[in-house]
This record gives sequence, structure tokens and C-alpha cells, in this order.
Amino acid sequence: MIRQVWARCPGSCGELFQIPYQGQELLLSYAIDRYATVKIRKQTFGETGTPVMPKMAQALQQFEQGKKLQIAHMTNIPLSKGCSSSTADILAVFQACSYYQGRRLSADEVTRRACRIEPTDSLAFRNWTVINPLTGQVVWETDWQPTLGVYILEPCERVDTLEIERQTKSSTYSLESAAEIFPLFQKACQDRDVELLGHLATLSGTLNNQRLPKPFFKELEILVQSFGFLGINVAHSGTVLGILLRPEQKADLEAFEHQIMNHSIGQYYTKRYYSSIHFKGIELGEDDG
Repeated sequence: MIRQVWARCPGSCGELFQIPYQGQELLLSYAIDRYATVKIRKQTFGETGTPVMPKMAQALQQFEQGKKLQIAHMTNIPLSKGCSSSTADILAVFQACSYYQGRRLSADEVTRRACRIEPTDSLAFRNWTVINPLTGQVVWETDWQPTLGVYILEPCERVDTLEIERQTKSSTYSLESAAEIFPLFQKACQDRDVELLGHLATLSGTLNNQRLPKPFFKELEILVQSFGFLGINVAHSGTVLGILLRPEQKADLEAFEHQIMNHSIGQYYTKRYYSSIHFKGIELGEDDG
């Protein structure tokens, strides 16, 4: 049988925060249970290559064997909504190709490689890792892995994330307020404080809402407070948002749904679903192709 290797990278529901800080950009993504999977094996005689997304092709071109490999791609990550679909594709290609060649790239290395193709999220890491999304530089890491869930609100609307004005260029974005967020995150991790985590995520979303408005953000913030959920995080360069909650609060989502399903909120965010937040990084394996 032909050896086949695979890499599976999770998507995200935006970022817990994305901010300018002390002259650089900082970002922290979190992983949800949606994935991009890439399977790679050697092409057999007479077999033609499989078309892939342009950015995946760019990643594949960085491997000498790239033209001789057969690639299969599967994903259930929402596209063009800020759920890291493109990042997950690129990271999965890099790791699958490297693994096929007998090497596992570190999360640090694969993230830096991905940044040469486009600004990148921090999904390659098992722990929550704050990075510069433009360079892949690791800025700070925590071993805190809180047990949390997220109720994802996904609209039909899509955006081209690369066309969105960066925060440092936006006249509506408060750099002074943004400077508070990273220290708050470090304190939340130090104190294992999920309430503070929800607060800083909401603050980052609120600041970003001036630059890339999320419809009904204020109404949702009021609802989140009334239910005692932890907070709201957003895709800072996308259209989805997430409501952060403790796992036991999942039982309250039926009542929350009753509040929004017949409201304009539910008519705009037409897809709504729960996901756990996990800490797996990129998974690798092999089987018979």
C-alpha cells in the first residue's frame, strides 16, 4: 500500500484579542472543533495533481517533492469569516509535507513559515501563545488551559481579511485603550481568572467594533451580561463572534436562543452553534493511501 500522511489543524472563532502593543501587533487565537485536514501521498503513474487553493499551493511549492505529491484537502471551517480557514490550510500543508519527509516542524517554525504567505493565527500551538501575526514571533505563552466553551454566531456575510485596514492605520481605533489588554491577559492567566478573560476579550471586541462593526454587538453585550456569560470575542478581521461561557452554562443557551431567534440578531447571525475550546495544536498521523 502507498504510504499516506495527514495533518489536521483546527480553526478558530476569531481571537481572544488582537491589538497593537509597544510597536507591534499581538494576537491570540483559540481553537474550536472545526478542522482543515490535508492528506499527502506520492503520485502514482499517470495520476495528475489535485487542484488546491492558491495559498496552499504556495506552501506546497516550498518542498522539492511538491510536484510529485498527491494532495487531498477537507475542511469544515467557515470561509472568509475570520475563522482561520486559510491559516489552517497553510499550516496543515506545511506539517503534512514535513511529516512525509520524516520531520515534524515545531509550532514556532511552522507559524513563521506561514507568515511568509499571509498574516497568521496562533493555532499551531498546544498552549495559548501570543504571537505577532505578521512575523510569527512568539511574544508570550501560558500553560493555563481553562475548560471553556463558546457559542458561535456566524452570519452569511463574508469579508476578505487581507483587505481590512490594520488597527494601527485606523483613525477610529484607540491605541491607548488597547495597551491595557495584554497586561490584563497576563494577569488573567496568572490568577486563573476566567471572568477577567471574558472582560478583556469583550474590551478587545469593543475597541475593534469601531474599525470593523459587528451588527448588534451592543445588544449582545447586554444579553451576555444578563445571562452571566463570560464575555464576547470577535473575529478582528472577520464577521463571526463568540460568546464565551463556562461549560455548565451551556444549559442556559436554550433560554438565550429564545431571546434572539425571533429578533434581528438571529436573522443576521443565521448559523449559531456551540463548540468547546481545546488545546491540541496540529495533529499528525499516517495510514495506507
